[in-house]
Amino acid sequence: MAVLLAAIAVTAVVDESSSSSAEPASDLGVPIHVGDVHIDPGRHEVLVRGQAVGMPLKEFDLLVALASNAGRVPTRDQLIDKVWGHDVGSLRCLTA
Repeated sequence: MAVLLAAIAVTAVVDESSSSSAEPASDLGVPIHVGDVHIDPGRHEVLVRGQAVGMPLKEFDLLVALASNAGRVPTRDQLIDKVWGHDVGSLRCLTA
């Protein structure tokens, strides 16, 4: 549930501002800033308007994948590859 709320916040900020306000990460260690959302992959930390948002690892990875492409919609296959990798097992993780 936390990733849904954080993703909604990222989407709302991207919709309200120009895409130039998003700072995509060049790698997984670089913090990502999208409006009021600050994601630090190195510290596994998400702040929305300065308040910490806790979430499980895969939800965090999904948020990083979405926020690092702010303003663009990745395909299901791109998300699976980036978050779960090639050894994903059941593909129901994004369709259930």
